[in-house]
Order: sequence, then structure tokens, then C-alpha cells
Amino acid sequence: DWFVGKAALAAILLMVLANFLRGRKWRLYEIVFIIFAWYAAFDHVRFAFLAAVIITPFLAADMVRGFCAHANAKTIPVMNALAGACALWMMMHIIPSDVELQNDVARLFPRQMIASLDPSWRTFNSANLGGVMAFESKSSYIDSRLDTFEHHGVLKDYLEAMRIQQPLEVLDRYGIDHVLFPEHTPLAYLLERMPGWRVEKREGEGSDFYVLLERIRNLQA
Repeated sequence: DWFVGKAALAAILLMVLANFLRGRKWRLYEIVFIIFAWYAAFDHVRFAFLAAVIITPFLAADMVRGFCAHANAKTIPVMNALAGACALWMMMHIIPSDVELQNDVARLFPRQMIASLDPSWRTFNSANLGGVMAFESKSSYIDSRLDTFEHHGVLKDYLEAMRIQQPLEVLDRYGIDHVLFPEHTPLAYLLERMPGWRVEKREGEGSDFYVLLERIRNLQA
């Protein structure tokens, strides 16, 4: 359903069609590269970009052989103009306007809630918010560069808290006093109903609804 998936499907169809019109003898290593690239792309969307790096030289050669007439003084300017027009259309189609971009950011991220975070707080945040928090000069527990947090066990602790394996132990270990998480997650559900925690703010819409929870320091036993 994503644009990346549709682009991958279009590339496969173009490659098949070009080789149907004007086939060639394939080397074994080329077949291995093609199969590996498309397997990786369909296994995880992140590897679609790796597939693009591997596939593009093969696809370009196939399209030249299958669809392009012999280059001459007339066809070269026409093909250059066509390629330029396609690139311009792609840029206009992919790059959003400032209004669209701001609307998407406002819908996906709790900007007002992030702006209200105090630098002195030790906030346990959802990983997808870490980049926005850094952009707003707010301290974060983790961000979407997950691999960089794995070496010291931070990612492991994050996953244990998120999956309700040792949530309270993890929060205590890092001295967490605020939690900023999607409301529909198990961690937010648990803390909303735990003595010692209270909801400070809510923000968002639909599935992108976030809750900011605060630890109550002076809770009476």
C-alpha cells in the first residue's frame, strides 16, 4: 500500500517487460543479486532502498536495450527532456508543501506537549518522538536510531518497559519522573492506573494520541 511498494512493483514489471521485448543472456551472479535485492525489499521495507541501489544499474541497462531507439542527434534531446520532465513531476509529487508538512507534523507528534517538557525532567519517551524532542532541544531517553542504544543495554531496557516485562524496575533504575507515550500502549495503560503516577496532559487524535504521565513524589502510603 505504500509508495515504496508500488515503486518496487513498477520496477519489477519494467524489468520483465524490457527483457521480454529484447532479452539477453544473464550471468549467474546477476541473477543472485536480483533475487537477493527483491527478497530483502519484500522482507522489510527498510531494505527497499538497498534493493534500489542494486537494481537500478540493471534496470537502466534493460530499459535502454528494451525501449530506447538508437541514440542520435534527434533522440538524445527528446529523451533528456523526457527524463527531466519525469524528475520534475516526481519532485512535485513527493515533496510536500509547507502547509502539508506542518499539518502532518502536528498530526503525528504532540508538539505542544513536547514544548512543555522541562529540561530538568527525566522523561521516558516513545522512540519515534526522540528526534522531534532533540530538534526542540528537549532531553530524551531514546530515539529512532535504535542501533546506537543497543550497546549499553538502553534499547533492551526500553523494550522491557514497553512490553511490560520490568516496567517499574526500568523506570526506577533510570530515575524516570515523566513518561511520554502513546495512550493505547500497555505501558501508558499500566501507569495511568498505578498509584504514584498521574496523567498530566493528553494530546493528539485517533491512533496518534499521546499521554504525558508524571510520577507523584509525595505519595502517602
